[in-house]
Amino acid sequence: MASPHVRQMVAAGWALMHAGNTRGAIREFTSALAAAPEDRDALVGLSQSHLNVGEINQADEPASALLRLAPELAVAHRLKAEVFRRKRQRGKALEFAKEAVRLDPDAPLGYHILALVHFDQKDYKAALKAVTEGRAAAPDFAVLAAQQALILLEMKGGKAAEPVANEALQLGMGDDYVLTIVARIAIARGRLERARDLLDAVLQRDANDEEAISLYLLTNPNRYGLLRSRLQFPSWRKEHGVLGWTAWISVWILLLMLAIAIVIGTHVPGIAVGVGYRLFWQAQYLGHRREVKKHFARPVLRSGY
Repeated sequence: MASPHVRQMVAAGWALMHAGNTRGAIREFTSALAAAPEDRDALVGLSQSHLNVGEINQADEPASALLRLAPELAVAHRLKAEVFRRKRQRGKALEFAKEAVRLDPDAPLGYHILALVHFDQKDYKAALKAVTEGRAAAPDFAVLAAQQALILLEMKGGKAAEPVANEALQLGMGDDYVLTIVARIAIARGRLERARDLLDAVLQRDANDEEAISLYLLTNPNRYGLLRSRLQFPSWRKEHGVLGWTAWISVWILLLMLAIAIVIGTHVPGIAVGVGYRLFWQAQYLGHRREVKKHFARPVLRSGY
């Protein structure tokens, strides 16, 4: 049994993680493991903390140690599944995720990881099945509700996803994952002000949340219309069946004809036009991302980001 001092460090680590101070959590968990190398809670916390900041190799070490110590623990398999998923080794990720669910069919995070792996593989039916089973085990878990909405967005469009997104928001108003997914669906539905308010809440807590920043830029109605259409048009297409597919094909034909006309009219190779266009927008996008980070990192915000 761990000493009171080790238990105190582990408790401090979890408190810091939940408060958003991941680096502080890593220090506490590392200190706890220096005193008690086989402390399971510290191993879980250290692996999860490294995952939260995208340090996959560092997350793998405590996850593997936990798996060796306690192969019967579902959380050990869940952490390994997430590590393999981040490494894009999806076959191994799927094996560990399934085992995590088998070992603890009442733990919602196991279903969450399993659905994430299926989603990465674009197997949306399997992802939806995993989420549905998870929600049956934990109906009030907001993350699974938001995940279900995201899967429905990919399968059927924003109209089908929106009611589930609203349910997820009621269950988890303070969860950044939930807010970000609901904001994505709001953008797909053209509700830019709502999406902006949701992402504002996320970025107030973490000005470096890359996904939230990317979506936040799309909420400005005067910028990035083409990028926004890449989220909105597929959703519209899925909602409108044959009409949607007809419009989708027509747009691509028009874009191809436009590209050919530019090449013929300017005598500039098509690849040069494409690369030039991409570099121009990429420079604009990176510059505005920096502005958003500065905007939310300051106590007093500037207008217009």
